[in-house]
Amino acid sequence: MIGKPLSRPALLGIALALGVVIVLIGNAARDLVLGQPLLGDGALGSIDAPEVAILHLLLTSLPFIGLALAGSRSRSLWWSGIVMSVGFWTFFVVQTWRDSLTGFAGGANIGLGLIMLASPFAILALLGLITLASRIRRPR
Repeated sequence: MIGKPLSRPALLGIALALGVVIVLIGNAARDLVLGQPLLGDGALGSIDAPEVAILHLLLTSLPFIGLALAGSRSRSLWWSGIVMSVGFWTFFVVQTWRDSLTGFAGGANIGLGLIMLASPFAILALLGLITLASRIRRPR
């Protein structure tokens, strides 16, 4: 990498941008698999109000905000966080599609909602374990 390492504010900006991109793509994918037009009903996926959008953004950005606040410049940690976040959002889209096949006969999928609420914390914990494991293998 050429130039100065990124500052914490720059890393925080990247963290929030990653959250925005992942949330927008995840919600757009939800609309597409359900055959709904993007923004057709004034909502994108399950984002139907500003406070919901902010909650999605902050929760999805949380692992990256943690990396930024820790000053982590490890590409492998950032990519691990991205892969895990995309994995949880993919799980969300697939489960929503599966629920749609039954006409949402079971009502709201509370378990899926709880998984998505807990996912940023699980990702943070896994990133912490990855960091610890890398320090055990390669002491400074």
